[in-house]
Amino acid sequence: MATTKIEFAHETLNPLVGCSRVSPGCDNCYAVRMAHRFGNNPTVPQYKGLATMTPNGPAWTGEVRYVSGVLEKAQARLLKARSPRRIFMVSMGDLFHPRVMSLDQGGVFVFMRDLPRHHFIIITKRPATMAEFCRAYWPKPLHNVMLMATCEDQQRADERVPHLLKLAAQGWHTGVIVEPMLGPVNLKTIVVDAAEGEQSDWIDALRGIRGTGDVVHSDAGRLSWVVCGHEQGPGKREVPIQYPGSLASQCARVGVPFFFKKDSAGEFPEGMPRQFPAWMEA
Repeated sequence: MATTKIEFAHETLNPLVGCSRVSPGCDNCYAVRMAHRFGNNPTVPQYKGLATMTPNGPAWTGEVRYVSGVLEKAQARLLKARSPRRIFMVSMGDLFHPRVMSLDQGGVFVFMRDLPRHHFIIITKRPATMAEFCRAYWPKPLHNVMLMATCEDQQRADERVPHLLKLAAQGWHTGVIVEPMLGPVNLKTIVVDAAEGEQSDWIDALRGIRGTGDVVHSDAGRLSWVVCGHEQGPGKREVPIQYPGSLASQCARVGVPFFFKKDSAGEFPEGMPRQFPAWMEA
C-alpha cells in the first residue's frame, strides 16, 4: 500500500510490478522512471532489474513480477478500515501484460471480490486481454471494480473502447482514461462492431443490454467514467486545453462523469469537472 498523489485514488497497491511499451502514451511513463529509481533501493527489492537506462531515458526490461504477501497484508488492513477506500490496482505495471499469468490475475480479482466495501480501479493498455480474461475466467461482474483502458489519442480510443463496451455489456463498470492526452479524442466516432461496420454514439452503443446474473447498476451496457489529464514530467508533450474541454463537453451532454486531473502546467483549471460515478463516492 502507498498513499498517492494520483487525484482519483486514496492509495495504490502493487501485487504485480513491471511492464513494457505498448503505444505512444508509454513514451514518458512515470512508472518506469520510478522503477528505475527504486532499482537500487534495498527496501523495495521487487524493482531491481525491472528498468534499464537507455540513451532515451529509463526503459522497461519487459520482466513482470508477482510480489508475494502484498495482497494478504492489504486485505488484513482493509478489513479493518473505517471507511471505503478508492484503490488504484497495479499502478507500477499492467495487470494484463502478456507475461502475467491468469492465476495471478485471478488472485487480484479474488482479493477485490472479498473486499466489497472498497472501490478498485484497474487501468490497462491491453483491454482486449482484459476482456478475454473476464469472459474466460471471471464472467460474473464485480460491482466494486472499475475496469479502464488508456486511450491517449483517437487511434487508441478507436482500438480499445470497443473492448470496454463488450465488458460493459456483460455488466462491468468500465471507463476511459485519456492520459497522457496526446491529441483530440472524439468518443462518438468509435466503431462498436467492426465486423458489421456499425458506427454508434459511444454512450448509446449498448444501452439497454444487461449482463447476466444479478447485475443491478444503472450504467450496465455503457461506459460510465472518463478521466483525462495532460502529460507531466520530463519530456512532456503539451496539447491545448481545448482538447480536454471538448471531451468534458461530450461527457456533460450524455451525463457521464468526467474527471480532469491536470493541465500541461500541472494546474487544475477552474471550471473543469472532477466527477466520480456515484457508486465510487459511497
